[in-house]
Amino acid sequence: MNSVLESLHYGVPLVTLPHTPEQSLNADRVQQLHLGTRLDRDTFTPTELLSTVTHLTTDPTTHTALHTMHQTLHTTGGASHAADLIEKHLG
Repeated sequence: MNSVLESLHYGVPLVTLPHTPEQSLNADRVQQLHLGTRLDRDTFTPTELLSTVTHLTTDPTTHTALHTMHQTLHTTGGASHAADLIEKHLG
């Protein structure tokens, strides 16, 4: 999840090629939120990858979703703020 959050923190669209169940869940959610696209790691082609990257970098829906997520991550304090809240709750 760390690389997903890093990408979203900087407003970078994601092309996911999940290998594990956790990565598959993250990839599905990224796609549902229009923050990127999931490709099948066993069948994707270079042409499909190029087409996907081109689409993601020019698609207004993706741009808007990334901007919204970027703003949300920056205004909520990120992972360190979440950790502080958890520690406060447990302390």
